[in-house]
Amino acid sequence: MLKISYKIPDFPQPGDEAFFEGLDKVNQNDYTEAFKCFEKGSRYENEYASLLVASFYQAGFIPSGKREPEKSLELYKKVANKHNNYLAQYLIGCMLIKGDIDGVSPNFKEGIRWLKVAAENGWNDANIRIGMAYQYGEGNLTVNYDTAMSYYLKVIDSDTYYGYPKNTQLGLFGHTDFQITFIDGFKYFDELINVRISHIITPQAASFFRHPNKSINDVLLKGVFWYIFTGQGYAIHLLLL
Repeated sequence: MLKISYKIPDFPQPGDEAFFEGLDKVNQNDYTEAFKCFEKGSRYENEYASLLVASFYQAGFIPSGKREPEKSLELYKKVANKHNNYLAQYLIGCMLIKGDIDGVSPNFKEGIRWLKVAAENGWNDANIRIGMAYQYGEGNLTVNYDTAMSYYLKVIDSDTYYGYPKNTQLGLFGHTDFQITFIDGFKYFDELINVRISHIITPQAASFFRHPNKSINDVLLKGVFWYIFTGQGYAIHLLLL
């Protein structure tokens, strides 16, 4: 199980009440009701509620249980453009670089463009993902270790993350105002040893939902899902042996 702790702001935004109620439902492991709450908050164009609605469509945490990546991409773009949301920009980039098996065609050039926007806005995992693209010569890029290293160094040289000191505390959206605690430590990831993929970090985890694996259970899926939103890929490696 996990718990998301949060601070209610002194000056709530429209839709915040529904958003926080949705987080409470997540803490109760009731994702169907959580989705309904986030959807209600998104009607007020609440930034975080809208972001989670989009991500629930991508992961399939919606009442139908089906993944809808095309709908997710559309909603990510609305959040990215209206709120200049770095995480939505990052997730768009990750989705477009490889495409999605359930309906989104790859567009590497556009994906890299979105990742660079997210990186410029401070989402460190975007720098890592761009660095990986240069390191391995993805898409139309040629292998360039110097360029790859320049993006990695941006992460290493960053003393703070959205104004908060780097630490091991996991915060939703990269903010310690929304602290995530995995109640059983990293028990969420115990079954990774059965997946047989090597060295996954958050940028790769963002593409996790492209190829749903029936052998991966619900606990693991939810663990990886929330880990993506912490922005701690530079600090912690998930080992999929």
